[in-house]
Amino acid sequence: SLGTPLQSTAVINPIAGDTTDFDNYDTLNQITVSGYDPNYLEVIPNEDVSPSFVSNQNYLYYIVHFQNTGNASAINIKTKNQIDTKLVVSSVEVMYASHPYTYSLSNSNLLTVNFDNINLPDSSSDPLGSNGFVVYRVKPLNTLQIGDSIYNQSLIYFDFNTPISTNSVVTKVVAPTSIQNINHSIKSQLTIEPNPIICNILKLEVSVMNRSQADVFIYDYLGKLVHTQKNLELSEGQNSLNIALPQLKNGFYSIRLVNPDINYTARFIKL
Repeated sequence: SLGTPLQSTAVINPIAGDTTDFDNYDTLNQITVSGYDPNYLEVIPNEDVSPSFVSNQNYLYYIVHFQNTGNASAINIKTKNQIDTKLVVSSVEVMYASHPYTYSLSNSNLLTVNFDNINLPDSSSDPLGSNGFVVYRVKPLNTLQIGDSIYNQSLIYFDFNTPISTNSVVTKVVAPTSIQNINHSIKSQLTIEPNPIICNILKLEVSVMNRSQADVFIYDYLGKLVHTQKNLELSEGQNSLNIALPQLKNGFYSIRLVNPDINYTARFIKL
């Protein structure tokens, strides 16, 4: 994904008996780059859900990301989300945001979050400081059936400019067998369960082909490295890991699990 560090290693064999073996290998470190829209919406869990997820009234967490890509500070910013009719409107809860905010929920189920007088810098003068986000959660109706879908999209207003429409996200209720197949595919790489987390223990599930060691790197929403753990032991096959975290602020984070053979990434919310 965008911003993911990549490491490529080349080795020339045989090394044994080579009097200058130091030049038989080299490592290249790169960062994935691409064009992208910094104003976007995501949902956690970012996969289809089962009927039990619905009947147990688990939350869907929505994160609205925004960035001021103009040429001057944005004084006031506003986000709007129309709450889907398949969601329990009374359960809507704005959790936290990158800047001070107020919010309202209209009779037509329109959630509006206002960031007044935040003077968000533009991306040219302050690339990191030009970013912001808001997280809210909401429960699905417990009457949803297999095949039902929940849609969401955000409108983001920067001062008096025309609003920016984000991508749409869809959460579909599917049969448990489909969920198992999806989870099996995901767990071949890296998953976090539960997500969001409410304590300082991060529980990971990761599968590797061979016994090895790996390093863990955790970044905040601005890409700042906030935690590192080296030389985690991994067994061949499926591994369950508990990562002790520092006192992280509420927010969303990304994690990388890397060694010469793997480079897995995932995201999680800390409540």
